Amino acid sequence: MDGYNYTPIPPEEASCVIAHLFVELALPCSCCKREDGVIVIQGTAYDGTGARITIKGEEVRYYGKQRTLAAIRAGQCRPPAIRP
Repeated sequence: MDGYNYTPIPPEEASCVIAHLFVELALPCSCCKREDGVIVIQGTAYDGTGARITIKGEEVRYYGKQRTLAAIRAGQCRPPAIRP
């Protein structure tokens, strides 16, 4: 999860991706003193991998495993009873 490899998330997908991505949030201590206006949400994804979302204005970026994001977009992260 370095600062260079990210996947942009369209704003219309952001709420769904964020809601289904994290099962545990990390304390934001390393990001508290940011002066660039970026909101950082990081923690453990539903599949046990680490993930981070950054938000600045309308720009939403995902840092993490591509397969995790693909599964969320395909509805695979939800129990079968609530999959689309």
